[in-house]
Amino acid sequence: MKSTTFAVAVLATMSLTVLAKPTGYDTEMIIEPRASDTFECSDVVCMMYCEDGFQQDEFGCDICACMEPEEHKCSEVMCTMYCEEGFQQDEFGCDICKCVEPEEHKCSDIMCTMFCEEGFQQDKNGCDICKCVEPKEPECSEVMCDMFCEEGFQQDQNGCDICKCVEPEEHKCSDQMCVMFCDEGFQQDENGCDICKCVEPKEKCSEVMCDIFCEVQQDDNGCDICKCVEPEASVCSDKECRMHCENGFKVDGNDCTMCECEAIDVCKSDCTTYFDGCNTCTCGEDGVASCTKKACETVEEPKCLDIPEFCAEGCTQYFNGCNTCKCNDNGESTCTRMTCEVLDEPFCLDSTN
Repeated sequence: MKSTTFAVAVLATMSLTVLAKPTGYDTEMIIEPRASDTFECSDVVCMMYCEDGFQQDEFGCDICACMEPEEHKCSEVMCTMYCEEGFQQDEFGCDICKCVEPEEHKCSDIMCTMFCEEGFQQDKNGCDICKCVEPKEPECSEVMCDMFCEEGFQQDQNGCDICKCVEPEEHKCSDQMCVMFCDEGFQQDENGCDICKCVEPKEKCSEVMCDIFCEVQQDDNGCDICKCVEPEASVCSDKECRMHCENGFKVDGNDCTMCECEAIDVCKSDCTTYFDGCNTCTCGEDGVASCTKKACETVEEPKCLDIPEFCAEGCTQYFNGCNTCKCNDNGESTCTRMTCEVLDEPFCLDSTN
């Protein structure tokens, strides 16, 4: 009992000694206890170190328990600047008005096992990634080609159409072997190549005797039926003849009007050559006239073109309406050989000399 009393007395007379934070010299620091205004704190020795100090009891006296570190509250600072990488921070982790220095980004030496004509795409750091840049669609001008190309038009290096047809490629049929036999042969696809499908056999026609005399029609199987082929209706053109024919126009074998005048029945008279108003006609021995076949916009008055017997009448030279003629001693004439579209009135040239 005596020893216990002695120990308490020793503790009561000792000052509070606290183990300070160890230093390089391992020295002790004496921290005086803080006393309350109304209560006298006892001298307590705590065998511990507290960086933020000791906690206190309700009387304001230190106890052997460390203070909890308080979270530092940052002030609201408004910086009139923009920092792409953000603001720098102080020792408490609070932003200060100073930009973070951008770090130089190093791209990896990755190799892409692909080829991109337009180059590779890049990430946000400007480094290539294994993805091709999408090619830009060229802006083509509107070209009008006066031609039709079944396979389409050729294109230039920008993918724009040019007025040149794509050469048709010769389609090559495969060497496919069909393990089947077809009496009528194999069917073909759109490229003219055989496919493993037989041609449907045609229906055999029966021998039909028709009591009609005409070209007969055929059914869907190509067999004759006792029905005459309808004659095709003749379709005449709508052309207009810019001429006038006193006796009307001639018609062809399809009963269509031709731009030729019906011959004037002059051959019944003594005239052998005449002008029908457009063409020159000559009467044959059979009384049928043969005429030139010009198309005239205007039609003149028909007239006989027979040349008078100038040589028999004693004329030595005359104009026959187109050529100049001379009479010889035996009463025959020799004339120049010009071709005239229009024949004038014949007359003797002796009187003009």
